[in-house]
Amino acid sequence: MRVVTLGTDPERWRPDVHAAGEFRRRRDLPDGRWLVTVARLVAYKGIDTGIHLLASLCADHPDLHYAVIGRGEDEAALRTLARELGVADRVHLLTDVGDDELAAAYSVGDVYLGLTRETSTAVEGFGIAFVEAAACGLPVVATRSGGIPDAVVDGVTGILTEPGDSDGARNAIVRLLNSRDLRARMGSAGRSRVEYHGNTRRVVADLRAIAAELGR
Repeated sequence: MRVVTLGTDPERWRPDVHAAGEFRRRRDLPDGRWLVTVARLVAYKGIDTGIHLLASLCADHPDLHYAVIGRGEDEAALRTLARELGVADRVHLLTDVGDDELAAAYSVGDVYLGLTRETSTAVEGFGIAFVEAAACGLPVVATRSGGIPDAVVDGVTGILTEPGDSDGARNAIVRLLNSRDLRARMGSAGRSRVEYHGNTRRVVADLRAIAAELGR
């Protein structure tokens, strides 16, 4: 058996402060610090956990917002949850973001959240969004679930927590919010890892090496 982890294009996905500012203006997004998730709006992606954590952090971090980019069956439920927790003005479900805007959407963020959990029918296979976020210079807070540890290097490009450990996820977010240096260090490490490993050139090279090994 050979494992070939996915990669992305570091030329397309890259930090872009100007594009992020334009994205904010077009979407009328307020200033402040941002958590970002790019995912389908379905239960196992754990976006509800992110909304709960945002609500718990607002008192100590009044400038914090959460941008969720994606579409899915749980949109109405997530909007209702945000209202019930009193953070509807801080949770921005952006369901109409096109592929050409995604890099700018990532660049709005200060921390990328991927708090997925396993269910009876779903698990995160790898999570290309983690690699795209890293390429855009974002540190990642994610769960140690499915293929995520192949995409996020714990303590280097982000912080991994156990699925269902809300306190652990909250502490990881607070660590990053409270340390510009830590955010910059992990963001830079994530970007470098995509440039030297998590890219499509390496994926092609791995596949060609396997083909050569098999005599194809």
